[in-house]
Amino acid sequence: MDILINNAGTIRHGTITDLSPDDISDVLHVNVRGTVLTTRAAIPHLTNGGRIITIGSTHGDRVPFPGVTLYALTKSAHHSFTRGLARELGPADITVNLVQPGPIDTALNPADGDDADYLRSLVPLGRYGTTDEVAAVVAFLAGPAASYMTGSIITIDGGLNA
Repeated sequence: MDILINNAGTIRHGTITDLSPDDISDVLHVNVRGTVLTTRAAIPHLTNGGRIITIGSTHGDRVPFPGVTLYALTKSAHHSFTRGLARELGPADITVNLVQPGPIDTALNPADGDDADYLRSLVPLGRYGTTDEVAAVVAFLAGPAASYMTGSIITIDGGLNA
């Protein structure tokens, strides 16, 4: 195995007191436990020069509005996981990096969704990003030009977190 891309995630909107214990477990299991267990299973199969790339969220840095606290907590966990693994796997010449997209036009976060105008108002570029733009960052991290890059967090958010 040359490359692992962790790209699973889920969200439940609501304040911590509004979310059920099952909602909390679901988000933690997919966003944190799923990433950890998938990575753990892949590591023995990664070759020298291998890559681990996790797709996080700008919510890992900031909580821009109420109702996403739990989601943000899980995405911030990717920071320490990425940096810790970079230390652990560097001697095996395996790089570990995190990509943090902001508002990206996807089925779960459509550019014409209920909150889209508000989200666009927070983005200096004034638009949602595309999956192709995120894929270009991932392709760079997976390629030879990023061979000296590990433990890095790359934000692609149109300036949302500026």
